[in-house]
Parts: sequence; C-alpha cells; structure tokens
Amino acid sequence: MSLTQAQLKERKRGIFGSEAAVIEGCHFSMDERRLWAIKTGRHDDRLPDKMILRAGHECEQWVAKEYMKRTGCKLRRNNRTVWDKKHLYNGRAIMGGHIDRKIEGERKLMDCKVTFASGKWGKDGTCEIPPYYITQLKHYCSVFGYNRADLAVIHLRMPPELHIHEFYFTDEELAKYRSKVFKFWDLVESDTPPPVSKASGSREVLRAMSPLAETGRMAVANTVILKSASEHTRYKNAMQRLKDDQALYKHQIMEHMEEAEVLLNPDGSEIATYKNNAKGVRTLLIK
Repeated sequence: MSLTQAQLKERKRGIFGSEAAVIEGCHFSMDERRLWAIKTGRHDDRLPDKMILRAGHECEQWVAKEYMKRTGCKLRRNNRTVWDKKHLYNGRAIMGGHIDRKIEGERKLMDCKVTFASGKWGKDGTCEIPPYYITQLKHYCSVFGYNRADLAVIHLRMPPELHIHEFYFTDEELAKYRSKVFKFWDLVESDTPPPVSKASGSREVLRAMSPLAETGRMAVANTVILKSASEHTRYKNAMQRLKDDQALYKHQIMEHMEEAEVLLNPDGSEIATYKNNAKGVRTLLIK
C-alpha cells in the first residue's frame, strides 16, 4: 500500500513490516546499525521515487483481484496504521503495520507482490519466497494477532502467472520475533549503536555520519582495529591469488576447446560453452 506523509512520520515511533528483515538479519542491504540510525534521527529513511516501486503499488489491486478470482475469498483494504497494543514495550506500542488486505471472515491477512525475478521464488504453493517477505508476513501477523497469512505474487513474464503461498506462524515463533524487536529497541532507547556489520547499510551510515575528512587529523588504531586491518589485508591477498588461479584455469579451458562451442564431460553432460556473443567476441561460460 502507498503511505501518507503522516504514516511515514509514524514509522519513526517503532518497527514496521519492511524493517522486520533487519531484525531477523536477512535484509538484502540494511542492517541494525542503519536502522538504529534511522530510528534515532541520525539517518534519513526516505525511499527513492523509483518506477519499480510505483509499479508495485499500481499492480496491488490487480494482484488482489486475481487472488479473489482464484480462491473465492473476499478481501478488505486496511489503509490505517495498526499498532500491536497487546505486546507493549515499557507500556508503549512499538510494533506497527500497514498491510495490503485482510481476508473477510477469517483471521488471516494477505500481501500483494509483483516480481520480474524468478531465481529466489519457488513454484506455486511451495512457500519458497525471499526471506525478506517471510519476515514481513511474520511481523504483520504479530501486530494483528493472527497466525496465518497468504502472499500472492504475479510473476511478470510471458504469460504472467499468479502464485499463492500460504504461511502459518506459531505463537512461539511470533513471541521469539517480538523478543528480537524489543532487544533492538533497547538500543534505540539507550542510544547505544549496534555493532557495524558486513551489510552495505553500515557503510552508508558511516559515510553519512562522517562525510568529510578533517585535514591533518589522525586516528590511532587499537588492538581490535589492528586485527581488522591485518585480516583485511590477508583476505585481500587471498582473493587476488584466487582470481589469478581462476584466470589460469579459464585460459587452460579456452586453449583446450580451440574452435569448439561446447565442452562435455565424458558422460556427455555439458561443462561449459565458448561461443561468440552479439559483438562477435567469444565468451567462456562454465556451468
């Protein structure tokens, strides 16, 4: 669903569905350090106005109609911000949600998605979807007090396909998730930054917090940073050696194939191809 300016402002007060993957440690780019910086007002959380995001909002009703047609269920919009007022943090609700649809007559919610990708999505009904979306559904179930949720996704290929994945979260799973949220919010309330991580979110926050180097200023490494610098150099050198070895093996394969397009195992299965691309340059692709 598309959020109003007031709803966007409300997000500073707690954790919402799109942030659940950060709490669970499976977000594709954001980490706890960046989320903490956003919730404490140190970092901006405005999303870029991208066409793909607008397309998701525009296609939401289409996904909902196809879901109703296939399942026979009736859906109801829920445009307001809902707070979990049953499970409070120091007497205050900090878990909120903006869901796409509720299923009428059932304690069940439904989320609408569209995607051009297929690599991280399983077949219809398998519940094999990107972990980011599973944590989102888990968060919404906790906020609404439900255990069941459907995710309906239209795969935008030719022809388009509707897949429906049904999820059930136990009370124990939801309670475990809430404990993670509360533990993170302890850091927000105490203004204690979480450790940096390998995710790009940490890099973005660190650059934003210290955008300019001060001429002539120096920092002295402690034992932890000395180890980090040493390990970084060790990994960098090891990666270069691996790249060198990879290049050697690639060249050996190219030499062996000569003018052949395909390289086979003795059993007849394909190992690699060495074909000319659209520009006429031969490219080696190893399976």
